[in-house]
Amino acid sequence: MKKGTVLNVHTLGKLKISCGDIVFPLERQRSAQVELLIIYLILNRDQSLNATRLIDFLWPKGNSDKPEGALRNLVYRARKEMKRFCDDISCIQSLGKGYNWNLEVECKVDYEDLVKLANRIQQEKDVSKKYSRCLRLLEKYVNQFLPEFLDNPWVEQMNRTLHTHCLEAFIDTLDCLLEAKRYEDVLKLTEHLNAQQFSDTKIYEARLYSYYKTNQIDAALAYYRQNIDTYFHQKGIPMSARMTEIYQLILNTIPSSEINVVELEDNLVGDNHSDSTFYCDFDVFKNIYQVNLRSAKRSMDAQVLALLTLSDSKDCLSEQEVLEEVDILRDVIAKSLRKNDVFSKFNMTQFALIVASHEIDGASIAVERIQEEYNKQKKHPEMILKSELKKIF
Repeated sequence: MKKGTVLNVHTLGKLKISCGDIVFPLERQRSAQVELLIIYLILNRDQSLNATRLIDFLWPKGNSDKPEGALRNLVYRARKEMKRFCDDISCIQSLGKGYNWNLEVECKVDYEDLVKLANRIQQEKDVSKKYSRCLRLLEKYVNQFLPEFLDNPWVEQMNRTLHTHCLEAFIDTLDCLLEAKRYEDVLKLTEHLNAQQFSDTKIYEARLYSYYKTNQIDAALAYYRQNIDTYFHQKGIPMSARMTEIYQLILNTIPSSEINVVELEDNLVGDNHSDSTFYCDFDVFKNIYQVNLRSAKRSMDAQVLALLTLSDSKDCLSEQEVLEEVDILRDVIAKSLRKNDVFSKFNMTQFALIVASHEIDGASIAVERIQEEYNKQKKHPEMILKSELKKIF
């Protein structure tokens, strides 16, 4: 190994270790266990790792008959791979019953550089420098840490740590820019394509408020409605009080003009979605229920309340897979119910419906139609749709 040689370790995305023309791993001879061992040693190169810890990391489910021997074999293979970079010294050293990365072999790791950048952003006092570094962070934070190995608990934890560091740096920058009244810069950050991976109420509030302060009212209204869809339709989470407060500020800036009763009626019934089932946030749904309840008590003419619940029968799906199924169900409900029916998302996996039917049997037909259509469209057979119905009176 030549003095001053540095291994460039690319972990954000597909693993790649390179030095000049030499690259690891070679596509035709990849081994997940060898790759995980090498990157684990590199990311923990400031410490000696005993055999027990490495075995627990590499075989977390205990699926190795002779783990000590398997580990020795894996270390041998990893040393052989790394010898292409350093033929005169061993990258992986033995120490007692453990192993460690040889600190003589310097590594430049993109994961570590990104965490350092995030920490530096939070420590920076100069707003302009903080802003420019945050832009650089967005440019660099494109991929997850080793996405091919996300089923490994350590990789998953590393991703959570990285995301937390970057999110905190991003929000800290937005706070400083808002305090400095640099609203255009807030928009440049929050509108950045790579900022879409961050989901936090403070980011939505900062962006909406900056639209308001820069007098971009149409953009503000469009963004608010988009977030209504994201929160209520997809996640079933209520808007923050601050979002609602900013929205009212925006509405108060819109020039008002008098209308007559005919124009008012046109505004009430003229809706691009008038041919589809009415979907609303849960607070609105609750109000509609109260109206129906009072109407039923006066006229003895009840409607039907239904609750649809999705559940993972084998508890084996990821949250993302469950959310995909929830989206499928939401579309099925919207297309299956009639125009005078109403539905809302109650929580992540439950939908509440008010079905315009005087009897349970009539509403059951509508619910069964939803059940049949969902079973045709669902992507994961483990997902089960259950229903409960009750007359409103």
